[in-house]
Amino acid sequence: MQPRWNLLSKGCGIEPTNIFFAGSGFNYDLAYEVGVRKRLLSWHANTKEDLDEYRDAQLVGKESFGICDSGAFTVWNKGGSINVLEYGRKIVELLCHFDVAANLDVIPGKKGMPAKDITKAITENAAQSGWENYLTLSRILTENGISWQRLMPIYHQGESIDWLKKMVDHGCSYIGISPSNDYQTSQRMLWLDDVYDYLLSLPTLPKTHGYAVTSPALMKSYPWFSVDSSSWIQAGGYGSVNTPFGLITLSDREQAMGKAESMDGRDWSDEMKTKIYQYFQSIGLNVDSLKKEFRERWKANAIYLLNLEKQMLWKKIMKPNALFS
Repeated sequence: MQPRWNLLSKGCGIEPTNIFFAGSGFNYDLAYEVGVRKRLLSWHANTKEDLDEYRDAQLVGKESFGICDSGAFTVWNKGGSINVLEYGRKIVELLCHFDVAANLDVIPGKKGMPAKDITKAITENAAQSGWENYLTLSRILTENGISWQRLMPIYHQGESIDWLKKMVDHGCSYIGISPSNDYQTSQRMLWLDDVYDYLLSLPTLPKTHGYAVTSPALMKSYPWFSVDSSSWIQAGGYGSVNTPFGLITLSDREQAMGKAESMDGRDWSDEMKTKIYQYFQSIGLNVDSLKKEFRERWKANAIYLLNLEKQMLWKKIMKPNALFS
């Protein structure tokens, strides 16, 4: 099987922002049947079965595109670490099935450390170590006949913008942008404003991937080439469904729709409940099944994201002549 990265290759002409579906615990056929074609899979956060399902789908002709993530955050959260050479060997093996692999970034501080205790020096050291990993992995890919451009460096909120400039100066054409989970959406947007003020000043805008950019406000406000989200799985598991009217909590209680609420606790009017029913009917799902089956809620959330993807056209908010390379 030939190495692939046709989704992300030069001149691919893709206009919508690409949403990559992250998460685990679901059968890929379920997602594929509703139209999911783009996956972010983590070497450590996903199981071997997840990786095998993704690979097998391609082998039987099911079109799939993917980003291979290192799972560094998952491992860090458990108090462990990943060996960069081991990860390098793994992505050499996996890049015949994935379009791009993420760098092995380094998380500053230790699990449980309060954000106020993570100093600039700690953050700087983590960024330096992550960049060293990037150079090591680039060398491993090159030695194995794989373009180093298929390795995505990641710039994190809290790091000096000099690290983002280093990635650009190095020639990286696809850069991961990671807003911090410790901040509210408004604080993330202030940081992203600075990020894109710089990127949009460049003669050529690099492709950018928004890590865990699940908020529609964040998705629509910046010229992402791609984002990823696992919220469709998480929300569905907790009984919630994304709709054009907000995130709605469903249950299988007899009076569920009479008490259907958005996450802010607001009761819906009869008129709004009618619109909610009509929306679910329009995407081929029914409320009774959504109340009872988390798999149906997964489908609803996937369809919502796929429809959102069609609305986000990066060319509408790009500077003139700042085309993707």
